[in-house]
Amino acid sequence: MKKYPRLDKYYDELIKMEDEEPERFYDQRSYSLMCTLECISNYEFIKDFCLKNNFKSVFDIGCCFGYQSEVFYESGIQYRGLDDTISKYLWNSELYEYQVGRFPCDVKSRKGELGISVLCLGWNCYLYEDAKTLDEQFESLVNQFEYSLIYMQQNLVPLISRHFSKVEHLEDNFYFFKR
Repeated sequence: MKKYPRLDKYYDELIKMEDEEPERFYDQRSYSLMCTLECISNYEFIKDFCLKNNFKSVFDIGCCFGYQSEVFYESGIQYRGLDDTISKYLWNSELYEYQVGRFPCDVKSRKGELGISVLCLGWNCYLYEDAKTLDEQFESLVNQFEYSLIYMQQNLVPLISRHFSKVEHLEDNFYFFKR
């Protein structure tokens, strides 16, 4: 696994700020970064998939603070993200575009852009109305993206596969979908 020195340095800075002023520090940045670093290999898989399959742009649904955009930094792959987190601390915000919202919503996808989601779409904690939410999320996904790469629960794939012309299990919980 590649090292991400900018993220490591920022994590150390966040921990120091929390230690110095715990009463002012409540925005979950360090927790979110820690979670990102624990599953960064998922985004490395997506980056490698994009490079192998000639995808030049990804749109990350459920990006939180966008720390995982670091994986795409210097790779030539454009990154955009969506989350309902409202923060002035979005990672690489000078390079990448972020949108505030809860999917399904209009994301103005670009031609050839790969819709991605890791631990967001198709996970129980985000299925606010169970199967209804799942169906709405994936109906919107297929309407907005020709191709999607989603890290999701395997048992939910049969419920949403009717929306797509192609569903391919790649590895682990990664599924590639084609409109």
